[in-house]
Amino acid sequence: MPSASRSRRRADSAERRELASAEDLSRASPDDEELDGPEEPLSDAEPEDLDDDDDDDDDVGAAAPQRKRISAADIARAKGDQPLDAVVADTRLRAIATDWGSASRNLALAIEALTTSAEQVAEFIGCDEESLGGGLTQSTATLEAGMRALLDAEAEVKLRVRILHELRGQLTRGDKIYNAPQSYEAAVQAELEKYTQQTSRQKYASQKTYEQFREKIWQAGSEDPMPPMLDLIAAEEGDDDDDGDDIVMGGVTQDYKCPLSLRLMTDPLSSSTCSHSYERSVILDYLSSQAGHNAGRGGRGASVECPVSGCRAQLSKASLKENAKLKKDVRAFARRQEERELRRRATQNAEAVLD
Repeated sequence: MPSASRSRRRADSAERRELASAEDLSRASPDDEELDGPEEPLSDAEPEDLDDDDDDDDDVGAAAPQRKRISAADIARAKGDQPLDAVVADTRLRAIATDWGSASRNLALAIEALTTSAEQVAEFIGCDEESLGGGLTQSTATLEAGMRALLDAEAEVKLRVRILHELRGQLTRGDKIYNAPQSYEAAVQAELEKYTQQTSRQKYASQKTYEQFREKIWQAGSEDPMPPMLDLIAAEEGDDDDDGDDIVMGGVTQDYKCPLSLRLMTDPLSSSTCSHSYERSVILDYLSSQAGHNAGRGGRGASVECPVSGCRAQLSKASLKENAKLKKDVRAFARRQEERELRRRATQNAEAVLD
């Protein structure tokens, strides 16, 4: 996480430098309308009489000087501010967005690493700690707080990039942008305030990354299906019962068994046409046998129907992809099952000795 934090700070610093540099370049290249010379100073006093004639009677009845209306752009120019040059600023804004993209990738790596660590902690330490509810223990609760912090940082990066793209859109439309750093930061702070005012459920309950994080911890400590996310995140003031209608999910366990062999998969292949996975050797044999059967009946033999009951998706060798993540998850599941069995036997032996 320190690496992701440093990357975020570097992107923020680079962003300020680029915006300020874009403004400086704009000041060095004023608009054509300002090349005609500086505007006359505005004053409430009458213009000085340049006539050598001392007779003031000539001025009697003369029209009062017309005051010029002052626009926001006039004020900005009077202060020395210039609008961003569209070409220069677009290049700068793209560079800033690239810096934030690097920060986003580092955050994604930190989130992945924290998820793996939480799963390992839940497996090897969590089982010896008192449950705090929701599948969390003292150790995993600390990691869960860290995950929320990373997701908050990720949300900030995304909104900053979005506002940068909005600025580029304004420049493309020909809008004049004055005081770019201040305008940008004000827009960012306004969006951040909206985000921080959200409840925990509103921030995280529909986050797929957060759900997967909690699922890893839950599966490491329980064989039961994980409850819906709304049951794992405490309600706060501002939460509405209707808010979670589209995220009341849960109660689903990942099936690590091949639907054909009904045995735990060791080398899974996943279909790109449906959500099902199979043991490599078993599904390839199935494809060969079914393709030959279809060819014998006059069919094309290139694809077959998914063997899972109720699934009508068509499978072929081309639609089957290796699934490294699932393979890793199956190994972790098998390890947990073995450890639970060892603990169960140890408990039985201890009880037998006491008897």
